Amino acid sequence: MQKASEWLNGLIVLCLSIMVFTLPFSKSAVEICFVIALVLWALKRLLFYKQYAYFMPSLKQVLSDPGLPVYLFVLANLISVFRSASIALSLKGLFFKLLEGVLLYFILAETVNDR
Repeated sequence: MQKASEWLNGLIVLCLSIMVFTLPFSKSAVEICFVIALVLWALKRLLFYKQYAYFMPSLKQVLSDPGLPVYLFVLANLISVFRSASIALSLKGLFFKLLEGVLLYFILAETVNDR
């Protein structure tokens, strides 16, 4: 089990590395690598965490010190959506770009956790 979890972590790190490499010249490669990393991370969470304690590591990560500024940033952006001239466009930006960055942060924080 531990070997498979490490293998999934390696694949996630590979996807994130490819994403960083293709960042300057290919938006589609960045999106594809992000989606693959997100699916692998979700698969790892579903397969290798105990069913009864599934939300406890997530809750611990959400309430951790680095997570709090991220959530305050999301809250500030959510408030700015309702003060925007185009609420529909702002909601699209919030759900597709901002939350992509937040998910990327938590994937990175959980996957790359050693030096």
